[in-house]
Amino acid sequence: MELHSLATRLAHWPNDALTVLRGVAWPDRATSRRSMGLPGVRAFVSSTFQDMQAERDILARKVFPAVRTQLRRRALTFYEVDLRWGVTREEAETEGAVSICLREIDGCVPFFIALIGDRYGWVPDDTARLPRTAQLLSAQAGEQCSATELEIRYAMQAGKGMEPYFFFRAPEMSARLGFPAEAPERIAKLKTWIEKRWSGRVQHYDDIDTFERIAADTLTAAIGARATQPGWTPPSNVNGAPMPQSLTRRLREIERQTAQGRPLVLHGEVGAGATWLCDAWLQAGGPDTSVIHIDARRLNGASLDAVIRERLSTACGWQDAPARTADANDSEPASQTMQLLASLKGNWRICVDHIDDAYASEHSVDIDWLPGRIPGAIHLLAVCKNLRAAETARNRGCKMISLTALCQEERQQFCASYLKAFGKTLTFDQAARLARAPYSTNLGAMVLALNEIRRFGSFEALEGKIAALASQPGRAELAGHCLQAMGTVLPQRARDALPRILAALAISEWGLEEAELCAAASETGEPVPAAYWCAIKAELFEALAERDGRFWLTAGPILDFIRNDDTIRNTITPGIAERLLQVLSAGELKRWAAEAPALFEARNRLDDFARELRDIARGNAIVRRGPIFAQRILSLLSGAHRASIFQAWLEDLRSIRAPAEYAADMGSLAAAFGEHISEDFWRFDTNVSEEEHEVRAFALLPYSARKETADKWLRLGPRLAEGSAFVRFGRAAAILAVSDGLNLPSSLESLLAIADQAVAAAQALKDHKAKAVAFEMRGRLRIALREHKIAMPDFAQAIASARKCGHGLRLASSLVNAGDCKLQLGLARDAIAFAKEAESLSFELGLRNLQYRALDVLIPALCERAQWSEAFDACRRYLDRAGESDARKVARRWLDNVESRTWQR
Repeated sequence: MELHSLATRLAHWPNDALTVLRGVAWPDRATSRRSMGLPGVRAFVSSTFQDMQAERDILARKVFPAVRTQLRRRALTFYEVDLRWGVTREEAETEGAVSICLREIDGCVPFFIALIGDRYGWVPDDTARLPRTAQLLSAQAGEQCSATELEIRYAMQAGKGMEPYFFFRAPEMSARLGFPAEAPERIAKLKTWIEKRWSGRVQHYDDIDTFERIAADTLTAAIGARATQPGWTPPSNVNGAPMPQSLTRRLREIERQTAQGRPLVLHGEVGAGATWLCDAWLQAGGPDTSVIHIDARRLNGASLDAVIRERLSTACGWQDAPARTADANDSEPASQTMQLLASLKGNWRICVDHIDDAYASEHSVDIDWLPGRIPGAIHLLAVCKNLRAAETARNRGCKMISLTALCQEERQQFCASYLKAFGKTLTFDQAARLARAPYSTNLGAMVLALNEIRRFGSFEALEGKIAALASQPGRAELAGHCLQAMGTVLPQRARDALPRILAALAISEWGLEEAELCAAASETGEPVPAAYWCAIKAELFEALAERDGRFWLTAGPILDFIRNDDTIRNTITPGIAERLLQVLSAGELKRWAAEAPALFEARNRLDDFARELRDIARGNAIVRRGPIFAQRILSLLSGAHRASIFQAWLEDLRSIRAPAEYAADMGSLAAAFGEHISEDFWRFDTNVSEEEHEVRAFALLPYSARKETADKWLRLGPRLAEGSAFVRFGRAAAILAVSDGLNLPSSLESLLAIADQAVAAAQALKDHKAKAVAFEMRGRLRIALREHKIAMPDFAQAIASARKCGHGLRLASSLVNAGDCKLQLGLARDAIAFAKEAESLSFELGLRNLQYRALDVLIPALCERAQWSEAFDACRRYLDRAGESDARKVARRWLDNVESRTWQR
């Protein structure tokens, strides 16, 4: 790859690089919707069985997936009813096979497909057992009809509104395939009758390739055009596989709980149906509801709370979203989320799925970004397998629902209902065997197995197929079995390209265009022919998603198998990654930025990646585009990889003469990711003109990382050059850490001196937010030193500055502290006024801890003035809102004191 070319091209970017990059790090990549639950379109396939197997296979594996793709764009799904198997012996004996076929035709209006060769087919010998309609149709024909002719005549009855599609095979082709004519007079009579009534809908073919072409052209165009007419709805009203009753109950409960102004945490085991519930819940929002769907499996090491803030900021329409979310980092993560949610306009449904996959281990799962209360027009659903994290969210005020795996009876019912949409029925024993399979508790694996069965055409070998699928010991083995079966029906060259295609799809984070995919999967330098990709695409349909011309594998057993298969991962993937880098480097920088981290990682060449980003950042340090670009890419990497890249940059900085701006930018990037190596970069920064640079970098730090960093800054400060911006503003940033209660190991007097510096710096900057922060922090330190009278002017300044800049969190916090200060001075009336405003504002913003603090000031102030009724009401509010056990204890103690009127200050 030409490393310098990317840095050169970056210099020509628009000035607002953040706008250019918006959507690169966190593209709107909701996983493709499952077909289950979508309105369905059905088509009945009629033909004799044994002689027309090849044509039915072509329809099932090539033509119908294309139709399904077309209809999915209209939020419809397609079900072909192919009864080569699926009528059990019990059904045939009680209801009759012909009756079942005619009933299925009624459910497929208006689409009827007939394949006619040179065999007339089975003629029922017991006409008395035929349904009355079939007997009348035979009477009209003048003789007993075969089952195939009965299906055709039944579908063509006047008033049914059918749109038939007939495909006639040439006699020479039947002879070549070893199926000579049987009952030629009867078949000729049937063909003549069809051509007289439906001549415009009959097509002829003499080889299988011609059939595939005309069937694909005719059916995709005709069914797609009819189903996508404005206002058209499927007459059959098929909705796919119905949810098991336990999931249906859970969906109703989710609807009810998310409408109560609180986020809902859905806690469940893997494969229990949580993603199915999420999809159904998002789809139920209606046309006036906007949707945000974040799948944490696709973050590739990025911070989940940063992704959420980015997506919410974009939804709010903030053009400076990254800067504004960075400024918000001096508050609790839940408060940041609440601020963004309060800025959304209209009705929203927001789903964050697979939260656990965003963290390295189950012990590190953290959902502190989830507020306890949200605006009424916002419905928020979070899916988390970690019970500890889910219960922590519930204690903060969120709702919680636990989801367990389906029992065997429900799994068996699901097998039956899923296949029923395709007109197929398993026997009780067959469904029970699948429901007992080792992987059957995972619904994604069950759907994979059922689709493999559904597409399997031979009735004679069905038992063996079910036995093979049910015997697979796990999800990965099931996926491998299905991929192996897929390879047997592909052309040889497409079969050879399959592992490389799969590797490219698996390694891509945001999807590949067809040309990119075929180029990357090449072994010879020539792209894989598009025809082979089309064949593979048809086979992969259920596991493949597509948007805006880009394809990717949906999360599930197949993707897991590909990523964990040693042969693909170690032998094929590095070469695919190398070719993809070459392909993408010739295109847009945005596409390269989205894919590069995973591709470099797959090649185990992060040293190359470090040099690439270094050239970009160093070459554009003055215009500040390179660091922004590098930050977006680094956000896609894991923490360990970022640390190694920063270390490589530091070594590079020691060996070259670089502008001071470069050292400052690298230090800011390191600080933004919580890397303490930022101190080493800033040792090179002695004359930065932008004096607030380090403060802004500190504001980018994750909330949990500030204590250690700020502590190091305090200890490091005296050792740095006195003239550097770091000393003046690094110390000012340290006081921000004190504001968040990080309890740095320094004396209050030394911190007060730093606070004086922060106040002076904020006044020099003429920044109202900086002044609100600095004055409040100095006031809090003075309260800790029992200097309440001196503290009040600081709080007054903080309140005034917070009102001017509209910083709700800082205003609420300053009001609480001012009220506490007034209470300590014995001015209960003033304390009540401050505390009431603080409580109201913090409740509106969803700041739970500040609500508690405001009530801790309000209740004793009311008691001081003997306003017992209001104090009692405040205690009840405290108790209702207190989710944590400690807060509830405090609330209960206040209530007991107020009820007995035994409070003493």
